[in-house]
Amino acid sequence: MLADQLILQDYITTRNGDAFAELVKRHAGMVFGTCRRVLSDRSLAEDAAQETFVHLLRNPAEVTGSLVGWLHKVAHGKAVDLVRREAAQGRRKQQAILPPPEPERPWAEISPILDQVLAELPAEQREALVGHYLQGANQVELAEQLGVSQPTVSRRLQAGLAAMKEKLATRGVVHSVGALALLLDQSALTTVPMTLAGELGKMALAGQVGVGGTVVTGSTVAATGTAGLAVKVALVAAVVGGGTVVTVQSVRAPAATPVIEQELPAWRMVAPGDHGSTPAKAPLAPADVVDSQGPFVLVAASTFGGAGDDAVMGVGIAPDHRIIVGANVLDPLLPSGVKTTLLGPAGTKQDAPPAPADPKKKAPPHPSLRGMIACLSSDGRTLQSVTAFGYGQAKIEKLRVDDQGAIVVLGDNLSGADIGGGPGQGRFVAKLDPTATKLQWIFYRANTTDFSFDANGDLVVLADRKLSRFDSTSGKEKWTATWKTHGENRPGGMSVDPKTGITTVVGYGMTNTGKEPYKDPYAYGFDREGKQVWMLWNPDPKLQVDAKFGGNGLMADTTGWVAGVTDDGKFLLSLYADGGNSVCTRDPADPSKPIDPAVFKDVHQNGPGYGFKGASKTSVVFRVDPLTGALEKGTWFCSWMSPQQANGLSIDAISGTNGRHVLVGSSANGLPLKQPWYPHIAGAYQGGGYVAVFDAGLKLQQCGYFSNSNLRHVAVRDGWVVAGGTIKPSTKAEEPVRLHKPFQAEAGTEQDGYIVVLRVK
Repeated sequence: MLADQLILQDYITTRNGDAFAELVKRHAGMVFGTCRRVLSDRSLAEDAAQETFVHLLRNPAEVTGSLVGWLHKVAHGKAVDLVRREAAQGRRKQQAILPPPEPERPWAEISPILDQVLAELPAEQREALVGHYLQGANQVELAEQLGVSQPTVSRRLQAGLAAMKEKLATRGVVHSVGALALLLDQSALTTVPMTLAGELGKMALAGQVGVGGTVVTGSTVAATGTAGLAVKVALVAAVVGGGTVVTVQSVRAPAATPVIEQELPAWRMVAPGDHGSTPAKAPLAPADVVDSQGPFVLVAASTFGGAGDDAVMGVGIAPDHRIIVGANVLDPLLPSGVKTTLLGPAGTKQDAPPAPADPKKKAPPHPSLRGMIACLSSDGRTLQSVTAFGYGQAKIEKLRVDDQGAIVVLGDNLSGADIGGGPGQGRFVAKLDPTATKLQWIFYRANTTDFSFDANGDLVVLADRKLSRFDSTSGKEKWTATWKTHGENRPGGMSVDPKTGITTVVGYGMTNTGKEPYKDPYAYGFDREGKQVWMLWNPDPKLQVDAKFGGNGLMADTTGWVAGVTDDGKFLLSLYADGGNSVCTRDPADPSKPIDPAVFKDVHQNGPGYGFKGASKTSVVFRVDPLTGALEKGTWFCSWMSPQQANGLSIDAISGTNGRHVLVGSSANGLPLKQPWYPHIAGAYQGGGYVAVFDAGLKLQQCGYFSNSNLRHVAVRDGWVVAGGTIKPSTKAEEPVRLHKPFQAEAGTEQDGYIVVLRVK
């Protein structure tokens, strides 16, 4: 990104309107925010902001140091001048320097005097604080703008905060440096009003038109703006150029000149912040829980949705133990008083598409379905806030919460609208602050299917069958890794161990043995530098023939599907196998040898299940050392329908806490029930979403299912577990929808999102 000084010099030399427009885009929010804190009247604040940029338009050579610091000083002066003029003319009785209406304490204590205090600081400290907190630049961007190193920026910020703390204290406002930084980060950034943005856009055009004396001399002007703005452009241009204004009758775009849109970068910093939610001690479970003899009690179970097919797409637990839920919902049935925030345009609510004529066919999704992020209390019983995209604008595919409480979502921008950082289309990964109200950055990459993050803040993305690692403070790509497979590469999932920084990807290659398709499983590990450190399975399909013909007889197809990580830094990998003769019974480094007997010793199930005809799946899970890829323990997981047939049971998400491994998924028919929260009712369907808890030795401790549900997501922290998915209404008395202390008073009409909250005793 070009430094401000280079762009400013371009404008001084050429009066290039595009250069001026870039400066306006970068700094309009900071300028308007400064004026708004001084002026209680919003329209006057817009006037002061416009005067600030007119001053820059007319006197660009006045800027000798940091443009950010200069603009802040001029904006504060213009706003104070307006206060004095209005008071002198008697137009307003109350012209005290006030913050925006209804500020939250303690921001209200700082806002009225913030800019005055900043003006008293040394220039280097002031420009760093203004650029970072009022303009929203991260430290890397700010270092580039100021021509210094990132550590220098960091030192100036710390020194500036310390100086601010002392100056505020002399005015009776006391905050620690850390609290002051958090308050500025959460409260100081200001959105530019649409009316002001429009006027500044016209001013940018004026910077290009009004250089030479007479502004325009004809009755028709070729321009890129809208009809009716030419007179305003001419007026501003005359102020700048000192020329004559000639009446302009109309504006039209030149017919032969195509409009060239500026290509936006894939990675866009919006309002970066360095602070997360404050860690808190894990709360105990309330007394009114659903108990059993197992290690976990059920604290809450609730729907989340309304009309249409709604679904929970991801769950997380923040360091302060709030529960974060990502869902696709049309209009949820929200309790009164819930705070709501909109990301991007509101969109237009459309009618639902007609139901298909064939009742066996699934109806298309509602065109107005939109992604939402819900913040719940730690027990999952109170809905605190909801942040939503507009109708039909964007959906959520996955959600995770990092160890600082930031919320990261994988989504799909359906409309191409600006949902933050400028217009975009297709798959994106976006980071929001812990309140889910402020977008910090957004990254567009087509065909993204999964993501995770390292303890150092790096983001790792799985897209187009490749792994890519990014520095999330700058958006810089560090490396991209690929791996060898037999046949078509089909990755299933990935995860990062934050302790070692190693990334694992699990999946399979689709090939054939000459007669039929063959699914060839694999798992790979890559270190922080992108170097492959281990590989599991990935056997040569040419050897997968009957043993009597010289092969190893591994004809059972197997797919890698799920990758998770425990809180003590171990990978959990889940694979599906069709039938009992599976490669997962063999040594993953050499499938010609049997697996180490210690892996399956004394576990829940030490041998594979035999699936139905038609390639039904039975599941196996392994705990893997992230440094070496060694299999530490493993267990098969299924329920037997007969001595010869096991059920189709999927593991859809997996994690670990306090030495226990938690699996969620769905069973086609039957489940190894153990200390369930709700016992099976005679005559009910024995299937649906389940939660299973294993100890460190992969012995089953607790397992139960929740009628009519599918559970596909799980998160754990400090003994708390939240699982999410979908649930459908039931008309059968023996198959009730399981709700416990729900935060949503009633269910929707078709399919709802579903959340289950557990706590270790």
